[in-house]
Amino acid sequence: MTEATTAIRWRARRTTTALWVPTLCAIAAMSTPAYLDPVRGMVITMLCGITAMLLELTIRRQLSLATHGREVQAIVDEVHPQGLRYDNAWVKFHFIADSGAMVDGKCPINDIDVLVLATGSRVEVLYDPANPKRHILVDKLWAIRWERDE
Repeated sequence: MTEATTAIRWRARRTTTALWVPTLCAIAAMSTPAYLDPVRGMVITMLCGITAMLLELTIRRQLSLATHGREVQAIVDEVHPQGLRYDNAWVKFHFIADSGAMVDGKCPINDIDVLVLATGSRVEVLYDPANPKRHILVDKLWAIRWERDE
């Protein structure tokens, strides 16, 4: 029996949603003025165009973090469920960057994560080594899917 000496390499790719949603918003922005009066057409065109650009910016940021970022284990400091005081559930955590600096972070989570996470538990975080304040929980990468690099 031989041991594998090479590690599995992974490559980040866009999900189907990340491919099609900005494209559909851009198509809607280009085709809307033909069907509506000029004012409504311009407003809808601008809204669809801005939505497409913001989605694309978010997707590119996630791709950048997935390809060039570092993965680290963070420790949960606080978990805040959705309620009267908070609109969305969120988690507060901290981790040590490669530079040795401790970085505090905060990220929205869903209701299932609220039940699972507790103070002191660990979560996986991707961060930018050049700017550790730019980080995201690995579970919240909606625009990324991982493929094996052959």
